[in-house]
Amino acid sequence: MRSPLCLITLAALYASSHAAYIQQSLLGVSRWTCRLLGAAVIASSSPGLQQPLNLLYPPSVLAANLPTSNGATGKYRGTVTALVPIVKMDEVFGRALASLPNLKATSELLSYPTLPAKETDFKRVFDEFSLDVSYKQRYLDSNAFVVYYTKGFDGPGRESIETEDPQQRLMTAQYGYRNDAWVALDEARAELAYLVEEKQGNGQGQGQGTNQKDLKGFLSSAKKAVDDYLLLAPKEDVDKARATIAVEF
Repeated sequence: MRSPLCLITLAALYASSHAAYIQQSLLGVSRWTCRLLGAAVIASSSPGLQQPLNLLYPPSVLAANLPTSNGATGKYRGTVTALVPIVKMDEVFGRALASLPNLKATSELLSYPTLPAKETDFKRVFDEFSLDVSYKQRYLDSNAFVVYYTKGFDGPGRESIETEDPQQRLMTAQYGYRNDAWVALDEARAELAYLVEEKQGNGQGQGQGTNQKDLKGFLSSAKKAVDDYLLLAPKEDVDKARATIAVEF
């Protein structure tokens, strides 16, 4: 039986010869401890720790990839019925542009119920027609931490799970144009309010002589965003929707 002194000496020699391995192991434990801690924080959605996490993790791990729910039911998703309100928006944006420089007429058009005042209500109109979020996208969003660190590994011989399919690209484009339309409308309303408040009109709602370049630009951007959105829909459905609203306008 070896003496305690002998055992201590052997242990010291082992630790010395494996120092590098032990150090790397500890570093690995530390890294994964931090990652697991980060995952727990992300799951708890603590706003106060979001900024520190941005230093530890790339944006793709922390970002919210799915659109926020706005109450869209999707009952008529992909149908002409759901497309009609969006075509109405396109028509109103076109008329608002044509109404310039008459600020009073422009203000009335941008106040139409066709263009909801609240962001949630505005986006809901589009989401009633747009593709719904797929199971794959929900998986990617809820497992962003794992997907990032496995580089989207989905099994031997399979392409990365992060590779976009046609449905995912279409949905991304739909939500992108929807967001662009809202931002442009919000900016147009703010610019219009500024022009009216400054009383640059002549008291009858006419705006001749005012600098309406920014307002025109915002309205043009809003209409373009809706036009681009409609280009993603089947042309025959868009034509039917336009025919439906022809009697209203």
